[in-house]
Amino acid sequence: MTIATGPGLFGATDMLDWFASWQRILFMGTCHQLPDRSYLISGIPMAVCSRCYGFYWGLLAGLPLVLMIPSRFHLRKPALLFLAAVVILITADVVITMAGLWQNTLTSRFITGMLLGSSIYIAIFFNR
Repeated sequence: MTIATGPGLFGATDMLDWFASWQRILFMGTCHQLPDRSYLISGIPMAVCSRCYGFYWGLLAGLPLVLMIPSRFHLRKPALLFLAAVVILITADVVITMAGLWQNTLTSRFITGMLLGSSIYIAIFFNR
């Protein structure tokens, strides 16, 4: 999780440091890394966008969430329905933003990413 925060946490001071950072390079195949869609640390964008950062936090939060749910509720169909609902939510967020009817924020992207990460973890873990 610390790696995803990018070079701002480690003392980078300008965008050149961000562009050349090993953290950004590590995530370049999985995230579009647009600076205006990333949280800033010390004025430097994180290595991933806010939605991807939320996704990683969602994966991390998925474990305690799964452990808190009694095993008798570990059913695959509701887990997959939750995952489908989250994918629809993210799709709607993107489409409605592109249509100019809504402007998502770093926080709304983070929340949808977190929901996606935790729902994927739940869908994989709930296999009965």
